[in-house]
Amino acid sequence: MKNYGDRIAQYIEDTDEEDTYENLLTRCIRVAIWLKSKELTNEDVVTLCSKNHKDSCVPFIACLFLGIPVASLDPMLSAMDTTHLLKEVRPKILFVESKSVRLIDDCLTEAGIDAEVVVYGEIEDHACFQELLTPQEDEGEFQPEVVASLEETAIVLFSSGTTGLPKGIMISHYALLMQCQNMKQSENFGNVMLSYATLYWISTVIILTTMTYIGGARVICSKFNPKQTWLLIEKYQITSMFIPPSQMAELIACGRPENLDTSKLHCCISGGASVSEKQMREIRDLLPGTFVFQMYGQSEIAGIITIFNSNDVKDVLLLDKKPKSVGKVVAGICCKVVNPDTEELCGPNKNGELRLKSKMSMNGYYGRDSSESYDSDGWLRTGDEVYYDEDKCFYVVDRIKEMLKYRSWHVAPAMIEQVLCIIALVMVELTELYFSRCAYEMVILGTGGYLLICSVMLLTILADELSPYAEISFLLFGSIFNLLGGILMFIRSGFYKKNFRWTYVGPVNGTATEKYEVFAATAVTGLSSVMIVDLLVELFALILS
Repeated sequence: MKNYGDRIAQYIEDTDEEDTYENLLTRCIRVAIWLKSKELTNEDVVTLCSKNHKDSCVPFIACLFLGIPVASLDPMLSAMDTTHLLKEVRPKILFVESKSVRLIDDCLTEAGIDAEVVVYGEIEDHACFQELLTPQEDEGEFQPEVVASLEETAIVLFSSGTTGLPKGIMISHYALLMQCQNMKQSENFGNVMLSYATLYWISTVIILTTMTYIGGARVICSKFNPKQTWLLIEKYQITSMFIPPSQMAELIACGRPENLDTSKLHCCISGGASVSEKQMREIRDLLPGTFVFQMYGQSEIAGIITIFNSNDVKDVLLLDKKPKSVGKVVAGICCKVVNPDTEELCGPNKNGELRLKSKMSMNGYYGRDSSESYDSDGWLRTGDEVYYDEDKCFYVVDRIKEMLKYRSWHVAPAMIEQVLCIIALVMVELTELYFSRCAYEMVILGTGGYLLICSVMLLTILADELSPYAEISFLLFGSIFNLLGGILMFIRSGFYKKNFRWTYVGPVNGTATEKYEVFAATAVTGLSSVMIVDLLVELFALILS
């Protein structure tokens, strides 16, 4: 950071500021000095909870300077998720945006954790972040702590609920450095990078550390807006951007503005979920001259597992020819594809579970046993079904693990089960359900019987407890009560929250006539609680995948 002093480290879009490495380093040092005065060790944890802004990365870098593990939360997480994750790491100090202070205070109380909360802003009875930035006499002599081993834990990420509830994933200093080196060598990022995710996500951690490593700039925005994104590409001469498929779909739907200059955009990389071939064609048409491709990674391996190198001629030809591929395995990772039932190796073009060996692999789960995450030979189980072709290009087929995903957000079935266990469900007799998929929605065909319906109470509580991004859209076809040629009988709920939306589209033959917003339905019970949980988890899995 000293070497890049006068370079721009951050373009702050919300305030139209430019933040140099010199200014950023000064703030990081001052916060590090304050943290050092708290006598924290590498056995303690500092937690962040904030949307992206000018100072959101400062405590993160300050903790890296001191070798103090840092764990980030996303301010959009629900109270239930936040409380659980706080219990996992039990932080000593938290840096929190003002809008999330009440959430964090309530969750700390619920978790029984006594911690100091520093607020970005001024909130009564809490330390103000700005006070930490006052000049210090010895800041000119500050030197980062030298860790005893690069294998020590640098950060704690949270798993996506591969099995059970989310857990803290311990990532070493070595793993972060190796991922930075891999990204530097690929030259995919260029010198100006755009991404909207917070430090809760491994993608943002890698982008922050890599761009700092190479002296590049990041464009900082507090929230995603597709129309604004198109304009930012030209405004900041962005050379690369990382977007999940859901944001890519919104960019496509929004359409490229006329006379827009995107000539500097070298790479548009997507990850976190699969992108359809149709989407890839559409976004490539909107970004001529830009390499658009997918990558694949996991928090347990500190980030990227497979990616294309846009500066390698062979890779460029492959990524253009194989839009569904997520690239080739990066340096420092050994992989194998096995049949999870027989443990036999799978050859090219045969589906199996991806397993990994690497020094970048996690140090384990924070405070928990991680032995079940490895097979008998010490290979990390990814829980993902993949295959590779003759060119060693990989493709992600499906998820073997329990985690569900919707619009790039993770939903752990165990979290849903927790909610279901504390409330009464109103169910109807289930005769026949037929599932089929369409973009972001689930089509449910009910023939002559009753359909799985949750009560208003259940849906309202789920809307409160689950993450705001866990929106669930259902399309219902068919006759539930066989009344008036398939007209569905629903109970409308005026106070119902927007998180869940039910839409009626027509009678049993699927002919759509009018569309009605529907919120919930009630009927009679008849299924055991275990069956209810199993059915709902299966239903959620189909919807969210």
